[in-house]
Amino acid sequence: MSRSDLETQFVEKARARGLLVREQREDGTWVVVVEGREFVVSLDNLRRNVERDADDGAIDGFIEGLLDTGRPLPEWEEARAGIRYSAEESQSVAGYPEVLAEPVTGKVSRVLVHASEDERSIRWLTRQELVRWGVGAPELHAAARENMSALQERTAIEVQEVAGAPLAMLKTDSVFKASLVLGPGFRAAMEAALGWPVLVVIPCRDFFYALRESDSGLLGRLGGVVVREYTGSGYPLTNEVLRVSDEGIRAIGEFPVPP
Repeated sequence: MSRSDLETQFVEKARARGLLVREQREDGTWVVVVEGREFVVSLDNLRRNVERDADDGAIDGFIEGLLDTGRPLPEWEEARAGIRYSAEESQSVAGYPEVLAEPVTGKVSRVLVHASEDERSIRWLTRQELVRWGVGAPELHAAARENMSALQERTAIEVQEVAGAPLAMLKTDSVFKASLVLGPGFRAAMEAALGWPVLVVIPCRDFFYALRESDSGLLGRLGGVVVREYTGSGYPLTNEVLRVSDEGIRAIGEFPVPP
């Protein structure tokens, strides 16, 4: 699908769902009004997903996500089950200082989010939600840790041998696949499958590889697919190699990305 065709479909479908699409700005972004609030929307990530996965339904999903931004979140007792940690590009988070985010590396941040049950709607949380719910940050983090642990328990780990070394992958369709590296159950899961500490690559939110630190020579074989996923995904995260240990998460190198 060409860029112009995608933009035309987006505008037509958004207007059919009652959204006000005002204008395309000089930088290629669009001004969309949702429930009286203006949002500046980039279609670049959407275009990459459509091109990579040939998923025309991604446009409808994108619009549904915009509509969700205008809907109030449920009250705390119901919302608690949807609290997660999400790995996000730090440069995307930087423009929103009100968001509950903490840097993990130079390129990745940990963001507190609320996810709908089907994970089609992911909302970055702010202190405004804490006030409305009447809860503190400790309660929010406790809910995120609990839910990430539950997701980790439901996620099988597949280990394949590559060049004589074990390579671990997470078997889940959850959009929080890469984000599991941020959860409290990650160490136990990796230690059982590979040992500890591990090296991890998460080029986009639905891609994950882990290997033993002693098998770092395997990284050269992974570079091509990591860069392809990082540059081609609608939800890129990082081209970094992450060392995950008891000391936390640290970037120890990067795969070169072509200009």
